[in-house]
Amino acid sequence: MKFDRYRAVNCIRLRESLLSGKYRRQPPVRFTLCERGKIRHIVGPRYKDRVVQRCLCDRFIVPMVSRSLVYTNSASLKGKGTSFARSRFERDMLLASQRYGAAARVFQYDVKNYFRSIPSAWAHAVLSEIILKPYQGRPESDSMSRLLDIAALYSRESDFLTLGNQVNQLAAIAYLNRLDHAFHELLGQGGAGRYMDDGYIFCSEKDLPYIRHLFLAGLESLGLQPNVKACFSSRLNRELTFLKIRFSCADGHPCRHLSQTTLIRYRRHLKSLCSSVDSQELPPEVINASIASFKGVLSGSTARHRRALESKALSPLRTFTDIPGQCPKTAQKCPKTALNVRNCIPSTDNTGNI
Repeated sequence: MKFDRYRAVNCIRLRESLLSGKYRRQPPVRFTLCERGKIRHIVGPRYKDRVVQRCLCDRFIVPMVSRSLVYTNSASLKGKGTSFARSRFERDMLLASQRYGAAARVFQYDVKNYFRSIPSAWAHAVLSEIILKPYQGRPESDSMSRLLDIAALYSRESDFLTLGNQVNQLAAIAYLNRLDHAFHELLGQGGAGRYMDDGYIFCSEKDLPYIRHLFLAGLESLGLQPNVKACFSSRLNRELTFLKIRFSCADGHPCRHLSQTTLIRYRRHLKSLCSSVDSQELPPEVINASIASFKGVLSGSTARHRRALESKALSPLRTFTDIPGQCPKTAQKCPKTALNVRNCIPSTDNTGNI
């Protein structure tokens, strides 16, 4: 708010400092998060520096880098994301099943401690190579180098890449780009995909040993290590899990299920919210917001499974007092749910309101 109050003046000062080469970034904000049991150290830029960084990334780095990325590299790019990555995984699974038949295999991989394992100097060198290569020997090369010097203020603030920084995010997306192209040249379009450090390669049983060797050799050349527990190969007649969604195509028709761990985690969360609302520590609106958020997650599942998953996920509300419900098998309204009644779940509209 303080920056936006004098936005025009502040933007003019930022522009002048950038053109004169006097721009220096402020000390970042550092804090720690615990996300699903994982400790993550966040290093976020100040608001003034975020303005420069966002303009630099959206107008310069993203257009230049995205031209060299494979189409199935879908993290943090406009028009893509987790929904796009899941749709491509499902499409590639069906194509591999038709192409290889019973010999179809999938190799899924994950990189151990991805951000904290990438040296900042190496990541900046990969960005510079991708951006400057088309402009070697041309007059625009000097302007590109000056913009990359500004990007280096963010990408090289520590020895390894940090979270909470858009330049580092783009550097991490591009860091495995050479490995992505190696897989696509080997398998053709529609055989491999990646969402940040989570990836997959569909291939035949005969090519699987070479695919695994190529992946391990590529990681070693980049100074990375595989996450042993998350690197494995599977047959396509089993359920495959990618980005918290379980995929299967046993009868030739793709089917999606929500991951069981996601369902269990949400039920625990909802049960905790009900207890807090019942003791008047939180207002009832938090339950509505939580259900609306979960329905967005649930939309990734196949339609015919959503009702059963929704019933399981919202089961903690069956014992929640004074909430009018709706019977799961009929459309008739039920009376207010008592503490000892477990045959009703609350009805919700599209916005998640009870």
